[in-house]
Amino acid sequence: MSEEGENLGEVSPQGAEQKPRMAGAKTPPVTEGQEIELEVIAKGRKGDGIAKIEGYIIFIPSGNIGEKTMVRITTVRPNFAISEAIEKKQEGE
Repeated sequence: MSEEGENLGEVSPQGAEQKPRMAGAKTPPVTEGQEIELEVIAKGRKGDGIAKIEGYIIFIPSGNIGEKTMVRITTVRPNFAISEAIEKKQEGE
């Protein structure tokens, strides 16, 4: 038996140990379900468009460089998000 006050690490209610938060980790600047207009600035390896907010990467399927697209954020991860296009803007809009 352990003595009272002995540090056994953080344990979640389910009994699994919690992973420590990475030093310097920021909260993503978007949330799931958020709708926002973004401009595609690059193409990813798999052909997805890439946009950034505050350096945070957002993938836009089938996005083309220079395209402004209204998207809905579908997945948020610590280092990137995935979106779906709602409306693509024509040049000059």
